[in-house]
Amino acid sequence: MNDIHHTMVSRVRIDTSGYLLDAAEWSVELATELAEAAGIESLSPTHWKIIWALREQYIAGDPEIFPEIRHFCPRLGLDEGCVTRLFGDPVIAWQIAGLPKSAIDMSAYMPSSHLV
Repeated sequence: MNDIHHTMVSRVRIDTSGYLLDAAEWSVELATELAEAAGIESLSPTHWKIIWALREQYIAGDPEIFPEIRHFCPRLGLDEGCVTRLFGDPVIAWQIAGLPKSAIDMSAYMPSSHLV
């Protein structure tokens, strides 16, 4: 990550697990930086479709619920493994979307092949 991108991440509060503490601090620029920090060189239109859908679902629904990934992608017209394929880990997608850590155990919402 180049020096210019350190500015956004250094100005927001992120917990030790990588979650944004205040969802209002999220921006497209911050999402781009967080993605780069996670090893995603650039966010494609499909990445953004997932990010915006996660944010919309979080804002419209119960903020404590992490979406069930196996149903989330098909609802967007994408293949079932889209989040894992594009982000490597559903939690990384959640973090890039700028959403706070869920109070529930997110492992219940991840495909069993994802769990170690």
